Amino acid sequence: MMLDIWLKWMDQKGFLKNIENEIGTQKDSSDLKQWKKSASKSSLYQRFVNQKIEAGEKASMQIGNMYTASVFMSFLSFLTVAKVNQKELVNNVVGFLSYGSGSKSKIFEGEIAKDWQSKISGLEVFKKLDQRKLIDFETYEKLHNGSLKKPISNHQNIVLDRIDDQENKVGFRHYKIN
Repeated sequence: MMLDIWLKWMDQKGFLKNIENEIGTQKDSSDLKQWKKSASKSSLYQRFVNQKIEAGEKASMQIGNMYTASVFMSFLSFLTVAKVNQKELVNNVVGFLSYGSGSKSKIFEGEIAKDWQSKISGLEVFKKLDQRKLIDFETYEKLHNGSLKKPISNHQNIVLDRIDDQENKVGFRHYKIN
């Protein structure tokens, strides 16, 4: 989806010829799908991804699918990487794009405030990701189907307290701050 948006933007800005110089013209290609695949591997697109998207994907790549939360985790990842790299973001405009398997999507933008670094200090996104507990597939299946009856972790943080077995709440997970 991002490739299509980027290609449209490149065309609107008059930069499509730069891609065509690298991979050939879309008109000369008999297969649009293959041309887009080549565009996704072009040095221009790879540079765009590295400069504009990659920092936001670092945490999500370690977590996996979080559905709606993924757009916000991407933002936290982006801010954390920028802070570590001492990149100044004040007044930069950031675009957010999230889409689901149904008809839902979110597209919005925001401007980075001057106190952004203080707002994320203490979150330690990557440190917390490194502290996760690996579980085996059997435990994962029990978590997924609601048959796990005790918490898998007892560290100081938000932990699974219990899994409900009441009517209309079977499998509902209750958490508490430890």
